[in-house]
Amino acid sequence: MAQWLLGIGLVALAVFLVIRARSPRLSREELAALMEQGGQVVDVRTPKEFESGHVAGARNIPVQDLDDRMSELSKDAPVILYCQSGMRSASAARLLRRSGFASVHDIGSMAAWPR
Repeated sequence: MAQWLLGIGLVALAVFLVIRARSPRLSREELAALMEQGGQVVDVRTPKEFESGHVAGARNIPVQDLDDRMSELSKDAPVILYCQSGMRSASAARLLRRSGFASVHDIGSMAAWPR
């Protein structure tokens, strides 16, 4: 049983890494252009993680609350997502796209934010 669960976990990790590798990274210029278009920066980590440090101007909407708080975001402006490792932001991006947000950009890890 344990080997079966480990196998499923490894397959899930492999799928995640393939999806991550195909996700285009935004350059500093592309990010600046999105911000000029009214880009909404959303940190989908927990409030405690957000309090420990976040991107300037970001709002905190934890991924587990996103479905209930989606109305706080404009569908007419780009949404730029990040979290700690990229897993929660990827999940949030899928949810927003399925909900009709056309311009969703998943930065992934907070460490990937262009400086």
